Parts: sequence; C-alpha cells; structure tokens
Amino acid sequence: YQRRVRGEIYNFLVTMEKSGDNTVSTSKAIQTSSTPTTQVIPDWVETLELKDLPKLPIPSLEETLQRYLTTVAPILTKEQYEQTESVTKRFLKEQGPELHDQLLHLKATTKTSWLEGFWDSMYLEYRDSAVINVNPFFLFQDDPTPVRNAQIIRAASLTSATLWFIRKIRKMELEVDRERNRPLCMHQFSKIFSSTRIPNYRRDILETHYNSRHVLVMCKNQMYSFEAFDAKLKPLTEEEIAILLQEIYDDAYANKEEAEESAYPLGLLTSEERDTWAKYYSELKAHDSINTKSLAILNSAMFILCLDSAAPSSLEESSRWMLHADGRNRWFDKSIQLIVRQNGRSGINMEHSGIDGHTVLRYATDIYNYSVRNRCTAPSQTGILHPHETASKPSFVKLEWNLPATVKLGIEAAARKIEKMISHTWTQTLHFTGYGSRFIVNHNMSPDALLQMSFQLAYFKLMGKIAASTYESAMTKGFYHGRTECLRTVTSAVVNFLEIFSDQKSTPQQQIQALKKAVKQHVTVMQLCKAGKGVDRHLYGLFWLAKQEQQRQAGYDIPDIFTDEAWSKLRHDVLSTSNCGGYALSLFGFGPVVEDGFGIGYIIKDSCMHFNITHFNKLAHAFANSLNMSLLELGSLLEDQIPVRSIKSKI
Repeated sequence: YQRRVRGEIYNFLVTMEKSGDNTVSTSKAIQTSSTPTTQVIPDWVETLELKDLPKLPIPSLEETLQRYLTTVAPILTKEQYEQTESVTKRFLKEQGPELHDQLLHLKATTKTSWLEGFWDSMYLEYRDSAVINVNPFFLFQDDPTPVRNAQIIRAASLTSATLWFIRKIRKMELEVDRERNRPLCMHQFSKIFSSTRIPNYRRDILETHYNSRHVLVMCKNQMYSFEAFDAKLKPLTEEEIAILLQEIYDDAYANKEEAEESAYPLGLLTSEERDTWAKYYSELKAHDSINTKSLAILNSAMFILCLDSAAPSSLEESSRWMLHADGRNRWFDKSIQLIVRQNGRSGINMEHSGIDGHTVLRYATDIYNYSVRNRCTAPSQTGILHPHETASKPSFVKLEWNLPATVKLGIEAAARKIEKMISHTWTQTLHFTGYGSRFIVNHNMSPDALLQMSFQLAYFKLMGKIAASTYESAMTKGFYHGRTECLRTVTSAVVNFLEIFSDQKSTPQQQIQALKKAVKQHVTVMQLCKAGKGVDRHLYGLFWLAKQEQQRQAGYDIPDIFTDEAWSKLRHDVLSTSNCGGYALSLFGFGPVVEDGFGIGYIIKDSCMHFNITHFNKLAHAFANSLNMSLLELGSLLEDQIPVRSIKSKI
C-alpha cells in the first residue's frame, strides 16, 4: 500500500514538473518562525492561566511531620524508627519552624506555586542522561484501518492531528481538563509544544518559542524542517503533509554516504550526561554559524517527527524503541518526539521538565480520536492531493551542519555509552486479560489501589521482603501550576495485608478483609496527596531551603531529618509506578529510578490491563510473571473465595 501511495505521489510530482511548476522541490528555502531573544507572548498563553484556581497549599509543619513518621514507620526497624522520631521532634523544635516560615513567605510572594522553582531545579539541574532516567514514553494503539498503518500515511495522519490540537490551543478553543467536574490547571499546554531543554553547565534552560509554526522531521539521522501553518494559522492538509514526508523520506534514503555531515547521528549527544552535552553544544555553536542556525530551527520547532527505519515485532521491542531506541534518529531534549516506525507502530517520547504525563495523555488521546473520527466521517480526506486543489505547494529544507572533530568524537563516545546503558536496561510487557476495572469496581474497590496492592504482593513473592519504598505519582493539577505529589504505597495496612497473605492458615475472608483495608488506606492517602497534603513535596521544599541557607551561612548544618536513614530509605524508590493511559494507548513506560528498582507504567481498561516493567538487572521478566500470578490469585480470591497460598516468605 505504501508503495502504491508513493507511486501516486510521484505521479503528481511528475505532472507538476511537466507543467513547469517545481515548487515542491527540496531546494526551495522556507522561512521558519523567528526565535527572538525577547518574544511577544501571545494572548493564548495567558488564556491557559486559570488564575482562579487555588494555590498549592502548605500544611502545618506539625501535620506533615506526623504524616512523615506514619509514612516511614512500615519501612523501618524499631531502632531506626526511634532514631527518626527523635530527629523529627528535634527538627520541629529547632530548625524546622524557621524553614517553614520561609516556605510560607515564598508561597505568599510567589504568583504561581511555591513548589515551581524547586521543581524546575530538580529537573534542570539533573546531570545524568535524561534517556531512560527521565523521559517516559507512550505507545499508541495501531490505526484501526490496517492500510492506514503504512509509515508515511500514519505519520501524516498523526502530524495533521497534532496541528489540529496545536491550533485549538492557539485559537483558545481547547476545553479545560476536569476531574469530577473540577477544573484542572492548563498551564502545561503552553509548554507542551515548541519547547526544548537546552544543555547548559550545572543547570539546563527550558526554552519555549510560542510563535513557531514549523515541524522538524528526523529520518535516517538527517533533519528537515517544513512550515506547517501559514500566518493565519491555517495548517497544511494531511495530503500535503504526506507529499512532504514522502519526499523527505526519499531524500534521506538517497543519501548513501553515511560520513556526510548531515547524516551524522548528532542526536546521540542528547543522550549524554548533561554537562558533557553542554560542552559539545557550545563547541557546535562556536564552530560555524550554520550550526547555530540549524540549532535555532531545531530548538524552536513545534515538535519533532521521527521516521524510523525498523519495524518492531513485539510489544517489548516497541517499548524499548519508544523509551530509548539505539539513541539515533532522536533529539531527547525536545518536549514532544512523535515516533513512527516503518510498520506504522507509533508513539511519543516526552521531555519531562516542563510537562507531566497527564498533559501528554490528553494530547495523545485527542489526536488519536481526531485521526480516527476524521477518517470515519470524511474518508475522502485519505486520498492524495491533486494538482488543482491548491495554488501553492509546500516545501521543506534540510538542516546543514559543520561538525568539528571534537564533536564527532563526542558522538562516537555517546554511542558507546548509550549502548552500555541499553544493555543494562531490561524491559518486559504484560497484557493482562483476566479482568479489568469493571471487575474491580464490581467488588467495591478502586482499580488503581488494587493494582498497587498487586505490585506489593508480586514484589514480596519475588524478593521475599516488603518493597522498601514505593512511589506512585499523584496529580495535583487542581491547583494553579500544580504538578504531582508522591503517594507512598507502603502503609501499615499494606504490611498487615502481606502478613495475612503469607499466613498459610488465613481464611479467604481474612485475606479479603486485609486487602480491602489496604485498598481503603491507599485511597485515603491518594485523596490527601491530591488535596496538597502529601509528605514528600513539603519536606522537599524545606530541604531545598536548608540547602540554600547552607550556601548563605558558613557553618550552617543541614537538619538531621534530611541526613537520617529514614529520609534516604523513603526516597530510594524500589518500585516507581505511574498509572497513565486509556483506550488510545497500548503502553506507557519509563525506566527504573534506582539501581535495584523497577519502573512500572500501567494502563487500566474496562476488561484488561497493560503493564510496562523495566529493571537494570534482568528481573523485569520475573516480576511480570509474579505480577501476572498475583493478579490471577487476587481475582480468584475475590470472585471464588480461593485463598492465596503461593507466598513462601514470612515478614
């Protein structure tokens, strides 16, 4: 089908050449959106600022510290807890109140969120590679019309849908997100497109070009740009985009000389440690003004479309390719990379510093719906553009580079590093069809909370111990410029649940009762987190203020609460988990956050569930098996009163 489409495109191009109109030529230069040092902020950015939303609150210091002790108790020994209780009481009496007053002052004087500056620092001052460690991915469901999964057609469809979404944002027509009819902060939609993380020594810069109108395409490590909107924000049609993408594809594959500057895998450098990449970025700009111009086009593009050469044969391969690939044909600093492989399998790799998963999920769901709905209601739109349908033909330019020898050596070093990173990252997917949210709700439990209990059960069965610390992301977009709070899954109710389940004499009724108590406690903690009454972010703000105080005052000691073993154990997320998905997605995933940890992205649907599991030490497959068994056992327990008897370890 793709060969047939390619033939039709070229028939059209030949017709145009015969008529003397060769404006589709790759040699025609386009004028990309400018990237001024001081840009005019358009009205639509202000429209996304829902200033009537409440600010993120700060609980009382006593309240947070009491919750902190409750949170860490299940993961500490008796002796460790007594030590933590002592340093916490001392913090409440000594350094804590002054730091808390500073935080309250910051909240009162900050126009947005008291957490925002600390949050930016957390991401932008992170110095390790963003690949695997920071950037998550989303994998789309395949197009329901099989012939539409040809690479160029799928890429054109998703690009056209993305332009529709961007236009809705800029025309101030994007509906406000809501949760239980409560409006959610829309600020991140001003950052989701046209944003790039610029490497800089010690602290990166997040750069957003609100007025850009061009798309960057990467194909076979080469970069191309085309103007997608006119001055009145009229987008190219899907057919025009298909023509451009086919020409770009053919140009990229016509280049057989891999040593050519434009075909060098420059994007590999975005997988480097940030200070190393900052060094090469500076050298690249200083070497030749042509590099500076190309970087300006790249950084200001609305998003990047990556046309990949390979076709994944399994969900695991698709997961790996969306999470990290081989580091080539990528620019991991871009807020949105829309990735389309040769068989049409598509997804998104997201740069995390300015946006969270919920924002990208809204975008992914909307463009999937748009592409399907548009096709079903107007099938003629899937045809190929004919000469009489437009007066002017779109064109593209190929970005040029002049790479210094040091940068080329840096690219080679980056290739070796990411190859090593990938070899130590194990991925396993699980498509569970035993039941889904409908079954869990019918048993009067929260689907998300039950899955969190299944993770605890699977980990305990596999490792023979309780997960030292578990992180679940809880959205706080109910507040102005809200991001996320950390929900700590391991509670006293979870410990009791595992104790009951490991007792070979426990009855089904005892197990169900323990499970429901743990689920209920999880829901309570989630509600507190969403209400801005979590533990981690408040303490994190106090910790950052203490660090700043240490820089200002000679001899200032960081409070003991932040050097205590409980603080380090709490932040060592053995299970890092996040629920983010819907019917438009097949997978959502990310890497582990600690060396001995698991990264678990999951999607809950009515009758099935999808899991993406990563680990640095070959245990992803074993965890997936343990999780599958745990889910089956919990289902049998709830439905048929069959007790779980597979746990061999005891607490």
